[in-house]
Amino acid sequence: MKGVHNPMDYMRVLKGAFQTTWRHKRIWLFAFLATVFGAGESSPRFRYSIGYRFPSDQALPQPLSELLGNPLVRSFVEHPEPYLAALGALTLLSLLIRLVGRSFTRAAMIAMVDEVERTGATSIPSGAKAGAKTLPAVLGVSLLLAIPSVVLLIAILALAFPVFYPMMKEVLSSLIVAGGFEPSPPINSQYPPFEALSALFPSLFCLIGATWLIALLTSILERLSIRSSVLEQLGVLGSIRRGWTIGLKTLGYVIITVIMFAVVAFVVTLIVAMPMMALSLVSLVGLVQDPQHALNWAVIIIGSVYSLLASAVVGTILSSLVETTWTKLYIAGAARPSA
Repeated sequence: MKGVHNPMDYMRVLKGAFQTTWRHKRIWLFAFLATVFGAGESSPRFRYSIGYRFPSDQALPQPLSELLGNPLVRSFVEHPEPYLAALGALTLLSLLIRLVGRSFTRAAMIAMVDEVERTGATSIPSGAKAGAKTLPAVLGVSLLLAIPSVVLLIAILALAFPVFYPMMKEVLSSLIVAGGFEPSPPINSQYPPFEALSALFPSLFCLIGATWLIALLTSILERLSIRSSVLEQLGVLGSIRRGWTIGLKTLGYVIITVIMFAVVAFVVTLIVAMPMMALSLVSLVGLVQDPQHALNWAVIIIGSVYSLLASAVVGTILSSLVETTWTKLYIAGAARPSA
């Protein structure tokens, strides 16, 4: 394949990506699995909500009142540290499982697109074999490039925890009192929440902005580096160096591709979310008029099913197209002579 020497070459890359995505639907299987494992920016997230809030001037609903009176819940409110630690461990385990699945499916899609480029055809077994073979390197690249964002995220949590933890505990304690139960022990905190929040806001704002920017840059570098792992059989550090080189060679087209798919994801999400907005309005009106009416629950169920189906279908197609486009762009960039 020719390198990207002019805009027409880039348009050929895009046209080839659309053709490969549509003609070789075997790739869609791994795109669907990638969506299940949370393939990030290529999978729009749709959420359906009935939009109902219980009025603050009424008594708490009986199920919520009983829940707040549970000794386990009271224990969490009074001593949340062990529960938060357990939740953190489970979250890390879940993220690791999702990362492994995501790395495998993306590697499989990259290999299948490359096979189409070389032979004109591909198969699910060949994609699975390539995904398993290159999984350690792809996973290593993703983990290594995630370190800067993780460090900044920990810094944000460490900075915000002393402010938001007392506020969260106060809210939970207030709910317990509203439920008619004995209040929890008073909160002994040396951090005045609102004053501390206003004092820490500039630092939090800068950290959040830096985290977003670094996450964006590392995600782009990760896209290119994992293709070095799969297509050129390089190790973790070698893949990152090679991905950086390809990124610099095709920097303009990389930026165009990022912006293009960001716009596509936004527009598609907005279009697909419109029916759910209508369902939310219908369910809200119905719940206000008659919370027990069966039709309201039918609307909620329909909205939930639609949300799941829309996420699966749109996420699968977008994941396949995104991974195909980036793979073809990488191949074109690798074939392009250095300036």
